[in-house]
Amino acid sequence: MDKIRVIKQSMRCLRNAFLGLIPVIGPLFLVRSLVSYRRARREAGREWNPGARELRWGLAIAILGCVVAVPMLALTGLILDKIFSPY
Repeated sequence: MDKIRVIKQSMRCLRNAFLGLIPVIGPLFLVRSLVSYRRARREAGREWNPGARELRWGLAIAILGCVVAVPMLALTGLILDKIFSPY
């Protein structure tokens, strides 16, 4: 295990999770955050991960972002449908 790479993946997970909270472009970053989470977990294996706290926070924020983003996208779609429907 390369600890520096695991720390970078953990920090990338947290950063992308925060960027995932931005409306409109957020879901892209949420997916990237979840991918970074999976890579960091796979790379660390059962060994100690120095960036474990950032990794856990990144996952928690990404899940929260998914819970918020999905209804927001659905609501936006409904609003746009009402605005642009011909009747």
